[in-house]
Amino acid sequence: MLSRAVALTRHRFPPSISSSISGFLSSTRSFSSFPDHTVVGMPSLSPTMTSGVVSRWNFAPGDSFIAGDSLAEVQTDKASIDFESTDDGVMGLQFVEEGVEVQCGEPICITLEEGEEFNAGDFEGYVADASKATPAPNASPLPDPPAPPAAPTPATPQEQSQQSQAQAQHQQRQQVSSSGERVIASPLAKTIARENEVNLGLIHGLGPGGRILAEDVREFIAQDPTAVGSVHNVQGHSPPPSPTSVVGPPTIGENSTDFPTSFDDRQVAANLLDSKRNVPHYYLTVDVSVDALISMRETLNANASDGEAGVSVNDLIIKAAGKAMEAVPSVNSSWLESVVRQYDNVDINVVSSNGHSPCIRDVNNIGVSEISRMASSKADFGTGTFSIVNLGSYGIKSAACIIRRPQSAILSLGAIEERIVPSEQEGVLYKKSDMLTATLSCDHRTIDGAIGAQWLQAFKHVVEKPVTLLL
Repeated sequence: MLSRAVALTRHRFPPSISSSISGFLSSTRSFSSFPDHTVVGMPSLSPTMTSGVVSRWNFAPGDSFIAGDSLAEVQTDKASIDFESTDDGVMGLQFVEEGVEVQCGEPICITLEEGEEFNAGDFEGYVADASKATPAPNASPLPDPPAPPAAPTPATPQEQSQQSQAQAQHQQRQQVSSSGERVIASPLAKTIARENEVNLGLIHGLGPGGRILAEDVREFIAQDPTAVGSVHNVQGHSPPPSPTSVVGPPTIGENSTDFPTSFDDRQVAANLLDSKRNVPHYYLTVDVSVDALISMRETLNANASDGEAGVSVNDLIIKAAGKAMEAVPSVNSSWLESVVRQYDNVDINVVSSNGHSPCIRDVNNIGVSEISRMASSKADFGTGTFSIVNLGSYGIKSAACIIRRPQSAILSLGAIEERIVPSEQEGVLYKKSDMLTATLSCDHRTIDGAIGAQWLQAFKHVVEKPVTLLL
């Protein structure tokens, strides 16, 4: 009944492993006094996986499902797994409650054939047989990324015809996207599209009724790698926030306490580990005076209308970062393997103390008051083109944060503190000034040292001379 289980990361299992999983999930039929059914067990999907947690059941007992539906979400030691069905069927008994850990190979549910009616009374006294849900072989190491394409050769007439057909299909997909029609896709397809920032409206679904399946998204990305990040080209589109999974209670030991991690925790951890391993980071640091910026803030808030919320120093810094992007646009980019994509709009994720990262859209085209409103509303948690982390409230002097892929840079700000600095006034050697330390983490593949330094100097110039924000 079930056929695919795919991790919600950028990685994919090789065909050999996918076949093994399919063979496991299509477990043997049970012939007994009970109605015919299929036992579904917890598979081992990685060399280190010994157990999994059903974080969410998407169907209740008796519910019918169709091909492409995700029956359940499972947390492993590395990622979250969606169980997608390629056949129609009916959900039967569920042996595992949400949030409960199950050893690999142990039964988690049974399913019935399409059109069959599930009656819990027919399975009274039923005990799942783990032998009918033998786990699949452990997953082998992930394959190396594909080699870059060879230099193009003159196309034959047949190839030219195929290219013309592909272009026609691409144009058709664009027409579907612009038509405003509702896009129907499976949960796993939506997840993969969100992770790769692919516009689902550009994809032609091959599932029942035109439903977009996970394989359709993967094939689309493989055929057109430049489609990654296309979600930025859709006006007003924001990827939905990741779901919050069920987390069990802490386990108190003799000398320690174990706190279970959630789906969000593991997804963030996986993304950060992937970025730290695969992105060549380097760091640039500069000290910035905020005397003029604080003075401007006081002036703006003193002249604000009654009832109007004032702007913060952080709001002005966000605007300054957008202004610096206009001076050095190369920093507002993403490494997409075959191309470096430079964005026209500056969309900034502002990392808050609770770990959430609301996205301020079009920072380069809106005013400070609008930035303040959007930052306080926290309505958009999509992926931006740049990130800012302000740790000043914790008294941190400086930090070097990990880049959020597919972004190419992140700005880390420390606490504002009064320091003695050289004076520019004639006859005065030193003065007191409010200073902060700004550190820019850069992806060396898209931003070399000179470009990163230019951007940081442009940012410093705008902050220290905030009147330029009006230009």
